Amino acid sequence: MAHFFNYDKGENRHRIYGFEVKNENDELVGYRPVVQRYPKNGGISEQISDQYPLLKWKIFSTEKLARDFAIEFFGSL
Repeated sequence: MAHFFNYDKGENRHRIYGFEVKNENDELVGYRPVVQRYPKNGGISEQISDQYPLLKWKIFSTEKLARDFAIEFFGSL
């Protein structure tokens, strides 16, 4: 599902998902929100979530919480 945000005037599509974070014992710790930006007219995607420290270092207990936080974060920019 593509999301469009006002911070880039709706020029790009965004894919938002929760990436599994595991510890050294291969146990699931939580989910980190990951946001990839895709140009509307095609082209190479780029992961933009790592450019925002408030988003990069957050870990949530469920994938849905991670996605919802990322949607709210980029919606408020």
